[in-house]
Amino acid sequence: MYTPHRPIWLALILILQTAGSTAAADEDVLPLLPAETDTVLYFNFEKTLRSELFQKNFATPLNIASAGSPELQELLTATGFDPLKDLKTVIIAGALPRQGERTFSHILIVLTGKFNEKKFIPGFVELVRNNKQCEIVRETDRIFMKLTFDSGTEKTELFGTVLDEQRFILGLKPDVLVALDQATRKAEPVIRKKEIVDAVKQVGPTTALYWKGTNFINTKEFAGFDDPGISKLFQGLASDPVTAKLLAKITAYHLELRIASDIKLLMILDITDVDAAKEVKPLIEKFCNQSRSLINLMVVASPKAKPVEEIARSLTVTGKGKTITIETSLSGAAVAELVKQAKEK
Repeated sequence: MYTPHRPIWLALILILQTAGSTAAADEDVLPLLPAETDTVLYFNFEKTLRSELFQKNFATPLNIASAGSPELQELLTATGFDPLKDLKTVIIAGALPRQGERTFSHILIVLTGKFNEKKFIPGFVELVRNNKQCEIVRETDRIFMKLTFDSGTEKTELFGTVLDEQRFILGLKPDVLVALDQATRKAEPVIRKKEIVDAVKQVGPTTALYWKGTNFINTKEFAGFDDPGISKLFQGLASDPVTAKLLAKITAYHLELRIASDIKLLMILDITDVDAAKEVKPLIEKFCNQSRSLINLMVVASPKAKPVEEIARSLTVTGKGKTITIETSLSGAAVAELVKQAKEK
């Protein structure tokens, strides 16, 4: 089982922070994901980097920064992998902890793009050669990158391998081996939850990020995680009777970020039944009203933050059947103004 550790994500951030390329065939990833998957997180950097909003406000600074980045050049030399050109999408899928548990029983991370099968893993391990958590192992006639993490109370091992020239996978060993078998047999997806399959298949043309979960965990279950700050936060939320009542009625969620000429944020909550949805909606509206007030106070305290007012003005809550939808947006003009102010500092 897998408990999150910062070093894992620090290693991935080296790749993810500079990501962007062409669109991925997302459905090709579906057969690789664990059957028990109840949560999937998806990044598509092409849609972000090629969007009108990004091109107008961030493309030039990114190009300048990447051209002068020794870390990026070192990564390219060692692995034959240029994140700005070769990485397409990232999908993280797994089974979140159940009640009374602290660990993920399944997790698989799939990077799609262009990978040099001979250089990628040896080169990456060489880059972090001073980190004893990372090593090369050979199993089933294949080279793996093994990441080992020891929290003192438990030991976790993640295995990564270049599946083919278009895909790299990283996860718990059983999940990686199943993915390899699925790819070899060109098998159909084995995910049991149809809503997860639909989420991957129904990615919109402007979707930069989505997070679909079908196991909405009570906040008390998060309180045992390692970070003391996070623990205190979730303990505080769980102690609030209104919040606890709300969380108990949410069965699934869908968070989506869309980027084109502007930014749109969408969150859909699935509630246990229609009557419960009618009860939960006022609580969501109350939370959104509080959010609007906080944003307005922030603008009063700092007039330069005025473009952010758009988030408060466009924040809406609607209900239909068993679902509640929360939407907000930020225009390209507002983003441009915020970027301009940041440059002037």
